[in-house]
Amino acid sequence: MKKKYQSRSLEKQINAPRTRAWQLLDDLLSQTPSYYESASHSHGSTGTTQETLLSYEPPWRRAFALSGTASGLELCHCTFFLRDDGPTCLLSWGVVIDPEPSPAGFEFLDFTITVTAKLLNEIAEQCEQ
Repeated sequence: MKKKYQSRSLEKQINAPRTRAWQLLDDLLSQTPSYYESASHSHGSTGTTQETLLSYEPPWRRAFALSGTASGLELCHCTFFLRDDGPTCLLSWGVVIDPEPSPAGFEFLDFTITVTAKLLNEIAEQCEQ
C-alpha cells in the first residue's frame, strides 16, 4: 500500500524581483546556525534540529530536510520556490512529513509553519525597504 504523506504550504507575494527575494532567503537560510535551528532553540527546544540541503537551484528553488531529536519526525522535507512575476515574485514554501506523525511531530510541524510564516514576512518587509 502506498504511503500518504502529510503536507502543508504557505505563499507570499513579494514586491521585489525574484533575484532580490532569493538573495534574502538564501542569506537567512545559510546562517550558522541555520534559521530553523536558531528558531528551535529560541522556542525552548532542548533537542537538536539539523538542516540537510537536498537541492539548490538559484534563484528559484531550495529544498532541504529537517531532522533531529527536536522534530519528532522521521521525514520532514521543505521546499522554497520563487515564481518570477516581472517586477514582483511569489515566494512559496511546502513541507512533506510522515504519514502518521506523533504528537511531537505535529507540534514540530506547527512550529515550523509558524517560523516559516515569520520568515516569509521578514523577506517581504525587507524587500519593501
